[in-house]
Amino acid sequence: METQHEPRWERKANERPTALFEAALKAFATNGYRATRLEDVAEAAGVSKGTIYNYFKNKDDLLLQALEHKMAERYVELESVLLGMVGTQEHKIRMVVENMWKRWQCKDWGLLHRILMGEVSTEFPAFFETWAKRGPIRSWNFLAQVIEDGVRSGEFRKDVDSAAAARFLLSGLMQQSLVRIHLGVEKYDHCSRERIMDGILDIFLAGIRKPNSRSHST
Repeated sequence: METQHEPRWERKANERPTALFEAALKAFATNGYRATRLEDVAEAAGVSKGTIYNYFKNKDDLLLQALEHKMAERYVELESVLLGMVGTQEHKIRMVVENMWKRWQCKDWGLLHRILMGEVSTEFPAFFETWAKRGPIRSWNFLAQVIEDGVRSGEFRKDVDSAAAARFLLSGLMQQSLVRIHLGVEKYDHCSRERIMDGILDIFLAGIRKPNSRSHST
């Protein structure tokens, strides 16, 4: 006689919200936010539609909480990279940027940002504002603080505009990831991902170091 197993969500009820977030974001990015039904999310997560209403008011609430969860999760990861790190600010910049660049290459990141920059940006401006403030703007401010620390310590030039510099570096790499990797342009242009990241970082760091100073990355 076949053994009867407990339903997945009866065994792991505490994991429901996270799994629902993942299922929702994947469905929204793949099918479009407007076209995705809560039934589709429920089926992908292996739960009933009623289960979703135990946690979220509606589809809008699910999207907002899923975005907030994803962004919060990302910054816990980033902060953990820097926590207790010993080394120069240049070394910290390299670690932060390498971490972000690696994340930006993931398929789910590309799918999510396609929907954010398309349907959500035009039809759901409140969601787009939330993403903008807690996503790229927070990233820029995060990196700008690292640069400011380097200015105060004398590692970087005193006249560096940390806010502009952070936006220049991260926006350039983010655009490269979207266009080359997720839109497929790198099929026609064979400059490697490693070469792009290393080259952009080297040019950037050379520009903010104090004149006549050597690299502090080691």
